[in-house]
Amino acid sequence: MVAMLSVFAAPAHAAGAYVFTKVASTADGFNPQTLRISCPSINTRGDIAFKSERGAADGIYRANAAGGLTPIVEVALGSGALLANGNPSMNDSGQVSFGAILSAGGPSMILRGDGTTLTTIATTSTQGFASFGNNTSINDTGEVAFDGRLGSGARGLFSGTDGATTTTHYLSTQDASVDGSAARFNATEDRPSINNLGDIAFLDEIQGTFRQDIFRGQEQSFTTISAANPPSAATPPLLNNGGTVVWQTTFVEATGFEGRRIVTGNGGPATSVVDSSGAFNIFDSYALNNTGAVAFSATLDADTLGFPAIFVGPNPKKNRVIRPGDKLDGGTVGSLRFCEEGLNDSGQLAFIAEIEDKNGDVRVAVFRATPAR
Repeated sequence: MVAMLSVFAAPAHAAGAYVFTKVASTADGFNPQTLRISCPSINTRGDIAFKSERGAADGIYRANAAGGLTPIVEVALGSGALLANGNPSMNDSGQVSFGAILSAGGPSMILRGDGTTLTTIATTSTQGFASFGNNTSINDTGEVAFDGRLGSGARGLFSGTDGATTTTHYLSTQDASVDGSAARFNATEDRPSINNLGDIAFLDEIQGTFRQDIFRGQEQSFTTISAANPPSAATPPLLNNGGTVVWQTTFVEATGFEGRRIVTGNGGPATSVVDSSGAFNIFDSYALNNTGAVAFSATLDADTLGFPAIFVGPNPKKNRVIRPGDKLDGGTVGSLRFCEEGLNDSGQLAFIAEIEDKNGDVRVAVFRATPAR
């Protein structure tokens, strides 16, 4: 059993429409370089999972809504590794999925942990896998979606719950049904997103089309979601339990220049959430909850600092959560990191903030933003 660390959340700080609670920081021993690039995941009860080096270990931790930090896994630096650039995914039970090599020379593994038990979902040692992609996604039943490559060279999308049985959703060497017709995917390495029905949304390209699209489905049967609104590069989709998908696409602005737009859809006409035709400039990331709400980080045309702020709607003033230059936790926000699982069904957000104190010192912390009621 992994003991719970005796680190508790700092007092909350109110600012505008949100109350901010610091749940972990470099003052707790976390490496500022690795903490600032972590992508925090928040569940409905307000737990936050994140990845960072701490002391002599590289670890994934859960900051519990009730207080305290629970290590999900810790790997001694130099003896193993968590998958590079892999972001932890967490469900409403506090289970976290991730990829790791737990010991020097050991196999690559897809794992699920809750702070007490680690469950192997897939491994390169026994199941025919040669490697795995960086990111996973977990639903509330504990099913973990991941991409990987088999020893045969075929790439594909997979999921599992207990390590005994792995479901193959598609392989690059086999046809699947896409919109009712046989097609074969290239099997890109972007993050899949799984919901509680077991459906998975992903970014991929059908062989021979030279066009990326968003697809949703499971077990060799998929629907194209983005046919009328092709995704822009490197923007994998997110899927909620109602089957709604969010992604980023492009459009031609009135000026004739190409703009960016965040949209939601379920196979029919897409709905625009926000676009760059007004005050917004570049969209950095976005998150979707099960009520259909979307939060995102973006820069504005008027920004002088060049770092993205976090928003929960298209009004850059009324819908802003926090931005660089704001006062937070006794200092000034320098930069913010917000990612794909940073919004829960209660409207809470999780983010990483780099904060400069009055004496010029810079620290990094994980925060929970709760809407003020």
